[in-house]
Amino acid sequence: MRYNTFTVNELIDQVVCNNDMEDCVIGECQLCSTKSIVDILTEKISVNLDENCSWTIWKKLDNRFDLQQVTSSVEALLDQIEEKWSSFLLHTFCNRRQREYIANLRAQSSKTTFIVAQVDFSMNYNLIRQREVQQAFFSQKQASIFTIHITIGKEHRDIAII
Repeated sequence: MRYNTFTVNELIDQVVCNNDMEDCVIGECQLCSTKSIVDILTEKISVNLDENCSWTIWKKLDNRFDLQQVTSSVEALLDQIEEKWSSFLLHTFCNRRQREYIANLRAQSSKTTFIVAQVDFSMNYNLIRQREVQQAFFSQKQASIFTIHITIGKEHRDIAII
């Protein structure tokens, strides 16, 4: 078996002609490659498509997302990649645009104009009291932690709110 390494950006560049153009990313550009991601991947690697392999994937079960371990053929893995590829391309495009926009805002912020506050939900924690009765397990209080990064010009501050 031959292994080649390549980055996600290299794969994206082979599928779209301009990864800064929304039409290319959503598949509406006439100039973009008509090659599927599976064709590109199978050109780069020499592998038996019937060979078994394992991977993990987030799946929604009972209205909750859970990380699942999957063992199947390489062909099944490639089918899964093909199925998710268009949404991955759009996600990557939006993510890059948002990062560029936030970087631009941070560069423009100052004490006299505006600040940039990036807030993220971090975690829910159950509050457990020592030596509590067993029934208290079903009525535990929770605390949520939110992390905040504030940019004011060249100054940076990190805050956690509970």
